[in-house]
Amino acid sequence: MRYLTGLIFVSTFILIMVMIMKPSEVSENKTNLQEKTMAKVVVYTAVPCPYCVKAKNILKKHNQAFEEIDVTGDAAARMVMMTKAGGQRTVPQVFINDKHIGGADDLEALDKSGKLETLLR
Repeated sequence: MRYLTGLIFVSTFILIMVMIMKPSEVSENKTNLQEKTMAKVVVYTAVPCPYCVKAKNILKKHNQAFEEIDVTGDAAARMVMMTKAGGQRTVPQVFINDKHIGGADDLEALDKSGKLETLLR
C-alpha cells in the first residue's frame, strides 16, 4: 500500500509539473541540454527512488542530457542493467559513454572532485 501511495504521489507531481510548464519551456530546455552535451549518459532508475532523483539532478545541474531507463517491474531491463553494472542490483546505475560510473553517491563524488565535468565533455 505504501508503494502504491508513493507511486501515486510521484505520478501526480510529475503530471502537475508537466501541466504548469509552457510548451516553449519544455522544448527550449530540451534544446539547451542537447546543445551543451557531448557524452552519452544512461541512468537506470526505479520509482520511487530518492537516489535516482539525486543522480538525475546532478546531471541536470551540468545541463547533461541523459537516457533514463526505468526498471520498475521490468525484470528484463533490470537484468540488462545488472549485466552492464557487474552484478549491481540497486538503482540508480549511471553509465557515461558506456563506462559504468556507479550510483548516486559515486556520481556525487565525481562531481565534488571536479572529475564529472571532464567525463561529460
